Amino acid sequence: MEPIHLPTYMLQRKVELRHLRYFVAVSESGSFRAAADRIHVTQAAITRQIHDLEALVEARLLQRTAIGVYLTPAGEAFLGKVNTPIAVATRVVWGQQFC
Repeated sequence: MEPIHLPTYMLQRKVELRHLRYFVAVSESGSFRAAADRIHVTQAAITRQIHDLEALVEARLLQRTAIGVYLTPAGEAFLGKVNTPIAVATRVVWGQQFC
């Protein structure tokens, strides 16, 4: 398995796997509520973690509107970088059969 090269800001700050999981869930579902239902946490928890993540990476990742949530250009770039660490963590935790 190749080593994963994480962006410097992930190594220097306290970005945790849950921040990444929540961000991916919101970006895929287009809604904080749908993401919360999907990963079985409260909407408030997702909102707080996304707020914390945006502060950690010093960028607005999601654009909130009345009809949904959309990735900003920074969010699109970030999503491309976090999918690999999440996939690797999933394989480690659940084993290859679930990936």
